[in-house]
Amino acid sequence: MNKTEFSKLADIIRTYYPHANIMPNEQALSLWYEELKQLSFEMALASVRYHVNTSNRIVTIYDIKNALADTNETWELGYEKVKIAISQYGYYEPKKALDSFDDVTLAAVKSIGWNNICTSETPDIIRGQFRDAYNNAKERKLKKEIIENTTTGIAVFIGNNSNMLSYKADSDPERK
Repeated sequence: MNKTEFSKLADIIRTYYPHANIMPNEQALSLWYEELKQLSFEMALASVRYHVNTSNRIVTIYDIKNALADTNETWELGYEKVKIAISQYGYYEPKKALDSFDDVTLAAVKSIGWNNICTSETPDIIRGQFRDAYNNAKERKLKKEIIENTTTGIAVFIGNNSNMLSYKADSDPERK
């Protein structure tokens, strides 16, 4: 990402968090740029948007880089993990194999069945089924995280404003 693109990204971040004191001066801008310049603008922007939709905290450099790590995990990498587990544990040690997977890969493997994967005579079909199952599991995980963070944010808002809510309810003449 070049400096012009970074400047645009910084403006976008400030727009998402207008009351936060993010990158308040040239020194802060320079430090953020040094940490993020190896990323493409599109990937950094996708990470910021991912964070905005999945967290109720203000975005940090770590969040942007960590979101990239989460989104860079692909079904191909998941399938490589499955092939490695097959060669290490095989058909006879399914528990060890399943314990070696992350949540998304595990969900994909369980949807197909470990025994089916190990004994299939059509690896191309299993690979296609794995791709679909992995992408579906990843999407479900992302939606779950968005819902959890949204409900947490609402609960925090209600908790912080409970005295205002009870005051309004008490002063409402229709409720008496």
